[in-house]
Amino acid sequence: MPTPLDSARALLQAEASALAELATRLDGSFTKAVDLIAAHQGKVVLCGVGKSGLIGQKIAATLCSTGTPAIFLHAADAMHGDLGILQAGDPVILISRSGTTTELVRLIPVLRSFKSPIISIVGNTQSPLATQSDVVLDIGARPEADPLGLVPTTSALLTLALGDALAAALMTKRGFGPTDFARFHPAASWAAIFRSRLAKLCSPSTDARARSLATPLRDTVIAMTAIRTVRPASLPLTARSPGSSPTVTSVARSAVASTSIPPAP
Repeated sequence: MPTPLDSARALLQAEASALAELATRLDGSFTKAVDLIAAHQGKVVLCGVGKSGLIGQKIAATLCSTGTPAIFLHAADAMHGDLGILQAGDPVILISRSGTTTELVRLIPVLRSFKSPIISIVGNTQSPLATQSDVVLDIGARPEADPLGLVPTTSALLTLALGDALAAALMTKRGFGPTDFARFHPAASWAAIFRSRLAKLCSPSTDARARSLATPLRDTVIAMTAIRTVRPASLPLTARSPGSSPTVTSVARSAVASTSIPPAP
């Protein structure tokens, strides 16, 4: 008879194994989904019911905070007026482990009338939802990890992780950086630290002599060293033109791009 601790460990081990396998499942379909979302100028719509709906809400929030406008639309509410949030061409991500969720399957013809590309996250690639989607993201058909094998545990984790993977891929594709993230999180404690560091980097010193934007790097470094505002070693040298030194502007841009964000306390 397993103890509660045995059950907890078994669940975590099963989920960890499933998560590792999911990484090997990413293929051209995942890339196609990323390209489809990145090419769209509007928003992405996440749709699901039950636990899948809750996961969809989190994925939508993660996408929003990382540069991809997204909203969550409950499948049942969609059929009763909430489709008004949908605009022509908005990609829709439908979430269903079984791929047979009635509310989602009924929604597909309506989404087609909006000319919305359909991306499905399912555990059964032969399901009605998968066969009617433009892109299928397969989380696999692993059993759930709870003692009964019925509670959405493994499937919920894999769906959530796949949403994070989409967000990460879109961040990379768009060149989404620390300054972009800080702009969307003005109230975060680390964002305040980042802005403070940036202000110190860019603030004038009473001991500093005025510099032109075209000032050669050598003269800039001498001035910076003299006033002890920032260490020259902390400024990576980029945007160097052949036969010339980086300007003050190019060095500052590189410094901002390379500034590390401390973890939130």
